[in-house]
This record gives sequence, C-alpha cells and structure tokens, in this order.
Amino acid sequence: MGCVDKQAEPEPEPAPAPAPAPAPQPKPEPAAARSGGASPGIVAPYLFGPDDLAAPRLDTGVRRTLDDYYRWRDRNPDRVAEHVNACTRELERVADRHRRHHLVRAPQALVPERWSTRPSARRRADERERLTHEVNYFAVYNLAEVPSAEVMACIVNGTHVRLPSARRIVADIDERHGVHGVARSLVRHLPELDRVPEVDWLTERLNRLQHALPEDVVAAGAMGKVVRTLAGVLAIGAYDTLDADQPVRVAHLTRLLAAGYAYGAAYAIVDDSFHDVPHDRLPSSDRERYHRLLTHALATGEDVDSATLPDHPLAEELCGLYDLMRTHYPFDRHRNLYRAAQAMYLAQDRDAARTADDVRAQGIRVLYPDIFIKAGMSRIVANILGRRELPDGFYTRALLLKFLSQFSDDLRDVEQDTAAGRLTPFTAPPEVTDSDPLYDLFAYRAYVAAEVFQADPGVCDALEHFGAGKFAEYFAADPARAARLLRRYDVTAEIARFLRTATGLRASAVRALETSDTRLRLRSEQILSRRDPSAVDVRTFTADRLGHINRIVRRANQPASTGQPGGPGQPGGTSQPSVTSQPSVTSQPSGTSQPGDTSQPSDTREPTDTREPTDTGQPAEAPPHDLDAIRAYALGGHAKRLRPVLTLMLAEGLRVPTGAIEPLLVASELFHTASLLLDDLPAQDDATTRRGRPTAHRVFDEGSVQLAAVSMISSGFGQLARLHEHFPPVRVVEVVAYAGSTLGPERLCRGQNLDLHLARRADDRPITGTDILEMYRLKSSTSIEAALVPLMMLLGRSDREIGLVERYARHAGIVFQIRDDLLDLTATDALLGKDTGHDTDKVNAVRAFGRAEAERLMHHHLTEAVGACADLRFDTRLLEAMAHHFATRRR
Repeated sequence: MGCVDKQAEPEPEPAPAPAPAPAPQPKPEPAAARSGGASPGIVAPYLFGPDDLAAPRLDTGVRRTLDDYYRWRDRNPDRVAEHVNACTRELERVADRHRRHHLVRAPQALVPERWSTRPSARRRADERERLTHEVNYFAVYNLAEVPSAEVMACIVNGTHVRLPSARRIVADIDERHGVHGVARSLVRHLPELDRVPEVDWLTERLNRLQHALPEDVVAAGAMGKVVRTLAGVLAIGAYDTLDADQPVRVAHLTRLLAAGYAYGAAYAIVDDSFHDVPHDRLPSSDRERYHRLLTHALATGEDVDSATLPDHPLAEELCGLYDLMRTHYPFDRHRNLYRAAQAMYLAQDRDAARTADDVRAQGIRVLYPDIFIKAGMSRIVANILGRRELPDGFYTRALLLKFLSQFSDDLRDVEQDTAAGRLTPFTAPPEVTDSDPLYDLFAYRAYVAAEVFQADPGVCDALEHFGAGKFAEYFAADPARAARLLRRYDVTAEIARFLRTATGLRASAVRALETSDTRLRLRSEQILSRRDPSAVDVRTFTADRLGHINRIVRRANQPASTGQPGGPGQPGGTSQPSVTSQPSVTSQPSGTSQPGDTSQPSDTREPTDTREPTDTGQPAEAPPHDLDAIRAYALGGHAKRLRPVLTLMLAEGLRVPTGAIEPLLVASELFHTASLLLDDLPAQDDATTRRGRPTAHRVFDEGSVQLAAVSMISSGFGQLARLHEHFPPVRVVEVVAYAGSTLGPERLCRGQNLDLHLARRADDRPITGTDILEMYRLKSSTSIEAALVPLMMLLGRSDREIGLVERYARHAGIVFQIRDDLLDLTATDALLGKDTGHDTDKVNAVRAFGRAEAERLMHHHLTEAVGACADLRFDTRLLEAMAHHFATRRR
C-alpha cells in the first residue's frame, strides 16, 4: 500500500508558535489517491491531512465540508432520489432472493422455471456474493477505501485464509464461559495469537471491566461494543498484514490485543459511563475532575497523578489504559493518535452538554459538526492503531464517511436516546425545522458516493446493500417506527417508498442483510450483558444503587403539608413492590418500558434534561427554621449512602428482594443523617463542611437543626414499623427494640460522648489506644452493625449467624475509622467532601499508635472481618470486598 501519511513520527514536533494557527486553505485536488491501486480520486471540498486533526483547523475544515454538502444537497435532489431508489431496489432484490430460497424447498411444480438452478450451485453463488458484499463493506466502512480486485479475489476465493471471519467467531463462542468464551473464540480465528500470554491478560481485563461498568451500561450492551471494537481493530491489523511475514504479523496483532481493548474500553468508560451516567451517581466535581485529567493527558502526554483520581474502578481503569497506550504508542512518536483522541473526546463532551434550548436557538445543524468530528475520529483512531502505514487521502475519506454511520446509529437508537435524555438530530424538538435529519441521512450518503468516491461501484454497493440493510432491520422490527417518521417529517415519495419496503421485509430476509460485525456485537451483548451481582466491584455496586436509594429517601421524606401521602414515618408513605423472587436486589434501570405505559411515541418526545441542578447552599426562599427544608438539605448533597448499601449487599447474599426492605433502607439513612447533624454542631465537632456543602447549622438556625435531627430519628422508627407489611410483626418489634438500644446510651450515643470528652479530659490521665478503639467500636462499628443485623433478625437467622455478622461489623468499623484517620492526614477537603485536619486537637489511632502501627492494626482487623465472613453459610463476597475497600478507599 502506498504511504504518504505515516502514523509514526521519528522526531518530536517543535513547540507551536504563540501566534494562532492559520485557517485551512483549499488544497489542490490530487491525481487519483489510491490504496492498492483501487481507491478513486478525492474531490472533497476540503482535503484533511494529519495536520488538520487539532482545532481550529479541524473545526474550520468540518464546517467548510458541511457547507459544501448543503450546497450539493440543495442542487442535486435528483441524485439524492436516485440513491434512495437504489437502496429500495436493493431491498426488493434481497426480498426476491429470500422468496426464491424459500421456494427451493417447495414442491417442484411451485418453483418458477428461472429458479430451478441446482441448489448447491445457487448456494455457492450466493455465498460468493455475500462475501463480496462483506469485503466491500469492511473496506469502505472500516478502512475508508475500496479493495483492489486482486485482494477481493483472494479473499472471496479463500486464498487469504488469514483474514478472520466474524461469522465463524460468533458461531464458535461458548457462552457457558462468559468473557473467557468470547475472548477464546476471538483469538482462535487468529492463529498467530493462540499461544501468546497477552490472551490471558485480555480475558482478565475484559472480566474486570464487565464488573466495573455501571449495571445499566452493561445491560445496554457496552461489553458487546467493546468486543466489536477490539475485533474491528484486530481485523484492520489482519487486513494490513495479509502479505506480511509471520513474525511481523504476530508482533503486530499481539500489540493490537492491548490497543484494541484499550480503545474499546475507553469508549465504554468515557462515552457510555461518564457522559451518559445520571448525575446523582457522578457528582459534578468528579465530572470536572475527569474532564481536566483527560484533556490535559491527551494534550501533553504527561503522567496522571493517581492520587487526584476519583475513587472508582473506572477511573483507575482509564488511568491504566492511558499508561498502556503510552507504552505501545509513545506520545512523541504518535501525536496524531492523541490529537485524534482528544478531538473525539472534546466533540463528545460538547455534544453531551448541548441542550434542547441550544437547538431551538441555533437549529438542528448546530449538532452536525461535533457529530462529524466524533464519528470521523473514531475511525481514524482505529486505523492509526491497526495499520502500520496510512494511505494517501485516508484522513479525508475516513472523516467524511463516518458522519453517515453516526446518522444511521442515531436513527436506530432514537427510543433509547429519548428515554435517556440524549440530544441527537432525531430527538431534537420537533418544531425546529432548519434541516430534515431523515432527508440528510440519505442525501449525505449520496453526497459521499458522488463527491468523495466518484460513484465507485464498490462504494455504492457498500452504501446500498448493508446501508439499506441497517435501516431495514430497524423498521422491519416495528412497523410503527416508519409510520411515526412519516408523520413527523415531510418525506419525499422516494423515501416513503423505501420506508414501506423496509417495513414489509420478513425477519429472515433482514438477517441476510446483517453485517458480521453487528452479529458479533449482538452475540457478545447477549452473553456479556449478564453478570454475577456479588462479583461486581463494590464501588460500582454502590454507584449503581445510589439513584434508587436517593429516590426512596426523598419519597419517604415528603413533607406531610404537601397533601401527599407518605410524610416522614407515615403509613403508606412509600408504595412497596410485592415480595417476589428476584435474581438481584438491583432496581430496574430508569427509562425501561413498563406494562401499561401510555407515554407518547418516542420520536415526538423531547429528551429529558438530566443535568444536575445547581446546589448553592440554602434552598431558595426557605426560612432558616423550616424543618422540612433542613431535612431535605441534610439528606441531599452527594452522600455515599454507605449504610443502605451495606444492607443491600447483605440482601444480595441472602437473595432478599429490594422492595421488602425499603423501609429499613430509609430508616438507616435517616438515623445516620440525624447523627451527622448532631455531630457537626458547634457543641460537638463544630464542622464546617459535610457532603461537599456547608454543614446544616451554618445554613439554618442551629436550634432548628437540632429539632430536625430529632424528627429524623422519630421518622426512622416510623419507617421500621412499616416492615410489618412484609415480615412477621414479632420480628419487626424485635428490630425496633434493637434499634432503640443501639442508637441510645448503650452504644452510639455513648461512643459519641466518649469521642467528645476524650479531647476535653480535664484530668491528666493519659488516653490509651484501648480508649480510642473502644470509641471506634461504639461509633463506627455500631453504625455498620445497625445496617446489617436488623435484616438478619427479620429473616429469623440463627444466633450464631447474627453473632458472626456482629463480629464482621465490629472489625470492619475499626478498619473504616483507622482509614479515616489516615485520610484526615493526607486527603483534601474537596476529595473527601468534609473537613480534613479538623481533628488536630483530638486523639485518633494514628496519633496514639503512630502511622505504621495504625496501619498494622487496620490490616489485623481487616483479616478478622474477612474471617467472620468465611464462617457464614451464604454468599458474603460483597461484604468481604467492602471490608477491603474500607482499608484502601481514597475518600
């Protein structure tokens, strides 16, 4: 392959001049820019090169290209109509062939004479045709080029057995082995990788990622996208080394195992998790921290300080991926890779931040440039990773091609995007009519075929066959989708005919149009969208359940004065799901359709604005003595909800459905938050910050804050009383009595009193380490025990098991508190969300024992906590993992 744009640059680039970069100038149209002697000349309005991957050149080039497209579209309606008709004819041809195959099995008298060719010969011809379509599709969509006749003949005739078949990969996946089964099938069809140790590394990383991603992201198919991305990069590398020597091929594909995984995983973490995750699970401060780290790292190639990362497994994985890429693709030699990644990230970030009001003010076209950039850069990154050299004109073809793929994805994802509140051209407010995205979807494809590839037959085949097939799959699955589009958009007669044809295709005919990479993604999604809840990283488990916990806490805290049932502690305050067998205590992800859902059609609804409301301290217009406002303020903020999460972890191990224990979760959080209000008061700790905000007594009247804390305790007991709806009343009474003794002078209050007076002791008697550990046992251990033991009591578990749970809580609480003391010396207020260094005048384990001995004590109690779990006869993996997290947490 010819090489002009090379991905490796032997010498670091000189520092840019302080003057702004010049605007891009039109470049002379070259003679035919070819790859393997097949790619046609490029006549795009702006010819992108490696120097155009960074702003402002990239932005200017994209806008110039889009302007040229708008002009071409408006001047060439006949060519757009012909492209749509060609797509329709392709669907009709597929439907006709499907009917022919169906009749081959019919009695001979029913088969038309022209279809009487021997089935074996017909099947061979159909297989060759399918392979031709597949190779064209792969080369055009993934490589942005048309394969040479020689390469096409070798692949179709089976000469090149080195190119992996996605269909065979799919067929060979052993779903019983989950991640391992998918990974082994992937490398089995690349024999060069069958014995390299990196395969075991890949399996371990895929498994870890599956258990670190948010639950709804995994359920939505993120792992399938990761596998498809990895397979795509490997396929690009396999294609690039078809004629290479064996050692070269092995070395290149082995490197791509790591690079392909890193690319797919980074996409799932940044795009699916960070940008799309609800704001109640990712604080705005953490979002901003991720943004600063990503933009700085991609712009400079400098090390990332792990101490500044949010305490989440995805943050750690992302940092590891960055280090991995710098090892295989050094920053100073692969600047284009990092420029492309940065441009893709920034475009995605801008796109995610845009709102419906922005579209109303500026039109749908305001969305197009960033869609263009993020889609095009995704293909550029994959090729920089997978190919040793980039051919002439690659950047132009790749950037212009992927825009049409993103349009197709946005159309097919319109229901999910609407439910999730994502803004795309197809979820934009219906009153905005500056551009018709449905017409643009077809018109832009016609523009690329005509203006970028000069109507090359291979490109037209890829756009018409599989391009039309992707639409057909979407419309044939639900005929109402086409009807809604016909109502919403002023479609042309040609597009209306296409929609009717696509809607009428049989499911078996649609499957014939399904691309191999789509089959691999769907099969991987099917297998990897399920995971063992007890094996999930505890930080992910916590984040997954924060939204549900916050909702039930807010619902239970509704003021009685609103006229709604369910004021604090009132019977009937929180409607409870029936107690039915559930595989997991996880609540259903938001946005999932429910039986009886009467919401309006998805394509006419405006996406919900899921941005986080600004939290500026005291609620607007709330008087300083308003108890309802104080309670809402105290229960808000970015709380960790540790106690309810511990209850849910125990419930997961015991297979108890969430609905039955919601009152227990609410009571636990009410009791804990009440204790925080009291602890923070001037007469106690005199804290200034809690949950990332000013403490309640600095916002509201101090006396009213005290009363609000008392009211929370009262409401908590009211919530416990509601447990009788699902558990025997006698056990509920025992739980109420247990809570009273635990919160009272025997345990929690005694611990706080000891904490208060150890620092104010008037006599000269020294404070011993025993005093400090006793205080930790009475405070932190009791708090954890109160989150676990009530559920054991409600289920009627044995005294032996309850004793082991109490032992776990005793040691885990001490681990938590010693780690808290260590963080108080090293962490920042912003990271912890509360005062650090505040206990300067108070004793703690670190000051009493010294840092080294305090850490030894922490690990001793960690061993004891894990040992208690080992003696229990139910699944305690989450509790064990949480104890380990207590010893390593960063906030």
